Amino acid sequence: MGIEIINGAFDVYMAPVDEAYTDLSQTPAGNWAKIGTSGKRHYGEDGVVLTVNQETANHAFAGGTEVLKVSRTLEEMVVSFTLYDLQSPQIVKAWNLATTTTDKAAGSSEGGSQSFDLLRGLTMTSKALLIRGLDKSTDLITENIQIEIPACVQIGSLELVFNKADNVGVKFELQAIADYTYNSGNSPYGRIFIGDAVPA
Repeated sequence: MGIEIINGAFDVYMAPVDEAYTDLSQTPAGNWAKIGTSGKRHYGEDGVVLTVNQETANHAFAGGTEVLKVSRTLEEMVVSFTLYDLQSPQIVKAWNLATTTTDKAAGSSEGGSQSFDLLRGLTMTSKALLIRGLDKSTDLITENIQIEIPACVQIGSLELVFNKADNVGVKFELQAIADYTYNSGNSPYGRIFIGDAVPA
């Protein structure tokens, strides 16, 4: 009983757009890299939130006040979570989904460092997401759930508060953008997979 109820944290992986997705039964491979050194262990208590918004338009005409038709005019999908892992290879991802920092070696009178620009500029970098819940399947408890989002951009406004009382985290708000090369153009925002059988 209770297999239909999901609880527990999911991990978020990032890769270049067009990276091949790993089957939901296998450990993500290739260029898939967790956001956060330890993934979900460094996500805030709110976990990973998938928000799917829509806008609709009502159609009514001169002959009455009743709504005769409702049209969907916009769909938006956003993945959000807060990362409490500020190691340089991780925090830089919050800035425009960057993956590299500038490495400065230590000298005789100066320390070594990793750095990156705070200004993100006009161009928004897009990445693919793989969101994985291990043993979270609602159809077979030993299998996984996988959400595939072929392209997204970071739209989150960043606020880092440095004080003695609070942990410093960075907010990810990753908005899906349509990718018509994924699944032959049939699923531009991606798909969700729920495992229901072990590999043959």
